[in-house]
Amino acid sequence: MPANFSQFPCSTAIGIGFTTLPASTGGRDGRPIRPNYLLIGYPQMLRERRDARRLVELGTDPARHERLWQTTETDTRALTEIADAFTLQHASAEPDLASCIELSHYRDELQQKVINTPVSAIWAWARSGHIRKSAALAAARAEFSHTDGGFFGVVFQEARSVGDAGMVMEAIRAVTNPLVRDSALRQCVQVLVTEKRPQEAVDVAGTLTDLRQRMEALTAVAQALVEAGERDQGTALALAAADVGHTLDDPDGQVEALKDVVSVLVKAGADDRAEEVAAAAARAAHGISGSDDRAFALAHAAAAWAEAGRKEEAVELARDAVKTARTIDDPDIQASALREVGLAWLALQETGEAIDAAHLVTDPRSRVGILALLAEELARKGETEEAARLAGVAREASRAIADAEEQVGAKARAAQALAKAGRAADAAELALEAAGTADGITEPDARTSALEYVSQALSTADELDAALRLARTIADPRLQGTAMLSVVRRLAELGEWDEAGGLARTCTDPERRAWALRAVAEALVEAGETGRAADLARALAEAADKISLPVDRARSMAHAADLLARAGEPDRAAALAHATAEAARSATDPHWQARNLRQVAQALADAGRADEAAELAEASAEVSGTITDDSDRALGIARAADVLASAGKKEQAAQLARRAVEAVAPAPRGWRSMALEAAVSALVGAGREGEAAALARTIADPHGQTEALGVVAEALVAKGEGDQAVDLACAAAEAARSVTRPEVRARAMVRVVSTLVEAGERNRAVQLVREATGVARAVTGAENKASALALVSEALVVVGDEEQAVELARAADEAARTCTDPVRRGVAMAAAAEALVTAGRVDEAIQLAYSITELDEQAHVLVRAAQALGEGGRPDRAAEIILRAESAARETAREDWRAIALKNVVAAMVGAGGGDEALRVAHTITVPAQRAAALADIARNCPGTPRSRELLAWSLSLVSLSTLAAEVAMLAPDVMDDVVGCMRRSLRSA
Repeated sequence: MPANFSQFPCSTAIGIGFTTLPASTGGRDGRPIRPNYLLIGYPQMLRERRDARRLVELGTDPARHERLWQTTETDTRALTEIADAFTLQHASAEPDLASCIELSHYRDELQQKVINTPVSAIWAWARSGHIRKSAALAAARAEFSHTDGGFFGVVFQEARSVGDAGMVMEAIRAVTNPLVRDSALRQCVQVLVTEKRPQEAVDVAGTLTDLRQRMEALTAVAQALVEAGERDQGTALALAAADVGHTLDDPDGQVEALKDVVSVLVKAGADDRAEEVAAAAARAAHGISGSDDRAFALAHAAAAWAEAGRKEEAVELARDAVKTARTIDDPDIQASALREVGLAWLALQETGEAIDAAHLVTDPRSRVGILALLAEELARKGETEEAARLAGVAREASRAIADAEEQVGAKARAAQALAKAGRAADAAELALEAAGTADGITEPDARTSALEYVSQALSTADELDAALRLARTIADPRLQGTAMLSVVRRLAELGEWDEAGGLARTCTDPERRAWALRAVAEALVEAGETGRAADLARALAEAADKISLPVDRARSMAHAADLLARAGEPDRAAALAHATAEAARSATDPHWQARNLRQVAQALADAGRADEAAELAEASAEVSGTITDDSDRALGIARAADVLASAGKKEQAAQLARRAVEAVAPAPRGWRSMALEAAVSALVGAGREGEAAALARTIADPHGQTEALGVVAEALVAKGEGDQAVDLACAAAEAARSVTRPEVRARAMVRVVSTLVEAGERNRAVQLVREATGVARAVTGAENKASALALVSEALVVVGDEEQAVELARAADEAARTCTDPVRRGVAMAAAAEALVTAGRVDEAIQLAYSITELDEQAHVLVRAAQALGEGGRPDRAAEIILRAESAARETAREDWRAIALKNVVAAMVGAGGGDEALRVAHTITVPAQRAAALADIARNCPGTPRSRELLAWSLSLVSLSTLAAEVAMLAPDVMDDVVGCMRRSLRSA
């Protein structure tokens, strides 16, 4: 390398103009230095020379990032250069915060590009033989998105076919998130089971850190061995899985997993061992205290006894499950429990009992859904007569529903069950009856949604012409396409390829057309019709090209690439996958971008930079406006309005809040609450309390309405308008009383108490607390009861009744200790201990904390107690308790929970004035987000010092720039212009 190499300007030596370098530039061996060598080698030289300035220039050059991606086909090198640049900044006596902000911004953008890469594109590359690339992309996507690693299965399978499985396993094991890594390894086990490699599957299963996943993996291998005739090996492995199951913390999960083991043992002919495991499952179920978990566990244990052929024991458990389910407060949880009980009765061939269990469900539509599901389960087993009987019961139940929209959905669901039970004529009759009911719905969006349900039911009943006619009456092209999709899928299932493909091409909405074409192409691939599948895959790519939202366009292009690979066209698939990745890289996820803009806008508003805050908040609203989901779009707009209000732009905020209300109108009623609550908050911030109150009263969800009315009432109290505030607080209390779930009802009632007190209505507040106390005491589940009692205890402190508050906190502790699940028990006991702290019984709370076995929860309570001790003038005792909290946090087994606990310890140390100790603990936190939060806590405690800027630089290297915008505005306002510049650039590049 020439001596003067370091003198090349970055823009010349490394940028997009790389190819202009003379080919005669000589290396040490006299050969020309090729552009790609400089692209890769130059950063290494800068690292060795510790040239921070030039390394920052590389890390903040987007043209270079793209060149690196084109050359190496991953973003790994670019991200490594950014990490190296941060390392040099950390080593500096005075980190350059402006550079750190730029580095953080470009790292965020690169990570988002990786996340945007569609899974199907990764699969297409794997199926086209590009294993290294697909493995690297899969690992990076899993790492940055923090989602499960389930998509690794295809990559691993393809890698095995060409002898590159080790490369994929290496990529999986490099994933730092243990939950994601286990999910990926679980997929590998399944591939090995499918390929009949049981020993390799067992070896991989043994490396799973999550015990539930390990047990399920071992059970899957055991089942494969039994099916292959290796009964002894299968039995041994199933028993090993059971041994793992006995150690699970989650009792209901343990019983459900043991049920699957029993099934394997029965198939292996090991009846005695199956009965032993079933008995263990029954004991575990009986040992559960909370009604919610106990009902599920008893149902699963009954199914286990049924598998083992012990009907008498199974019937007894099923009856116990029904009794327990009756005591569940939450109607949704009760319905789910009764569904499991119904399945257990079906396993016992007791259809009448299953019907009775379903009829205990209070919500009519849920009842129909469960009856339909049970009917389909019987049809799947070939018991069509009993299936038809159950589906008929579902039909009659659907007709009894009063609400027209609910009735249509229920009838459509029952019709689908009738069709699957072999009663096509009855299914068609019921679906057409549902169509008649839908015609009577006057609200346009509700009617459209109902027609979509009916069209799907008609398709299932093979009334395809009627389904298509109905679908075409829907005006909205997107919803029409969704309704037509069911017809296309059914035609494909029937092997009517040409008709299905032709109909798919007629969908006017490009995205729905792409969905329909994909459905037909998938069916063709499965049928071995690869030539025709490839034709439709190309048509899918053409449809994808017309989809307006870039992220959705890239996703559909990726599906086309994957289908081409599966249809035997690897070169075209790889080329399309590459084009897809490029399209995805240029796309911006509107949810992500809108959130970033809002966070920075809020930081600017808090810092008094109102005009810039308004600029970014309005930009956030515009980005949110491109989101296709109605409720998500409205929520983004409403939150942007809230930021505008906090910036003092009241008129713009009010206008934007109204726009959010309009945007959420087409969404299903159950999905509107969050957006409407956010709009209420924005209107309050804009000084439109009357308008906000009127909007709050329209929220259908009682809990959401309570929260929204409470927000308005609090604002009126702050403005001195006590009478209006009291009226709204009373309305909020009435809404709270109508909440169905008792523990949520108690929480909603407590929400109103402080507002009444602030408005001078202490007597009303006391009365409401007493009501909430009665509600909390009546809650049946141990964890929910403890949490409700703890909440009400804290409300009693608000109204000045500390003695009663202490009594209720102790009752919460008693309830919590009866919870059999150790994790839930720890959470509930921590809530009780925090209530004691609030009531002034700090030492009692500390003693309670020492008995909590979940150490992260113990640490949480000790931190809260230490803070109270410090505020109460006992600093020495506070310091002692903080050290005990640190010890508990460090002994927490799960890495993510341990990180949260240590972050809380850091906050307590900072509050107690122990900055150096806090820094020591912060640097031991292994989860980046929690370490960054801890470092930011320390920085906030020493504003205006070099240390605060140094800690801010560390934090910027760990988390996204927008997450730390508030800290930058507070601690380093001189570089806030750089943050704003990054946001503006992101808008221009979108």
